[in-house]
Amino acid sequence: AKRLDWARKHLEKALNDDFKDVIWTDETTVQLEAHRRFACRKVGQPAKLKPRPKHPVKVHVWAGISWRGATHVVTFEGKMNACGYTSILDSALLPFLHNKYPLHHRLMQDNDPKHTSRLAQTFFDENGVNWWHTP
Repeated sequence: AKRLDWARKHLEKALNDDFKDVIWTDETTVQLEAHRRFACRKVGQPAKLKPRPKHPVKVHVWAGISWRGATHVVTFEGKMNACGYTSILDSALLPFLHNKYPLHHRLMQDNDPKHTSRLAQTFFDENGVNWWHTP
């Protein structure tokens, strides 16, 4: 209900907003499988499926896009926490903001706990990052 109320409150403004000052960011995990599921077989023999790997290769990435371009894509290992998140913002987001949005911007991110943590809030405040808060 909070998101719906927020959307209704901002609907009229959104219709007139070109979103040219918004940087949309998120992180995701891409799982790589470097093998085929099917093996070669003789004519007339049933296909044998290869098992999926127990520990498939995974790549974790963070990036942002905006009207004025994209941030660098950052890869990271393991599970991201608030400390790792602010480190990525420091190395990838801040240079992008200074270069592409020196006057005004809005940062759009989801409400993942690491994004809304006290550490992240302090980082935003200390570095002048204008987080566009949504419920």
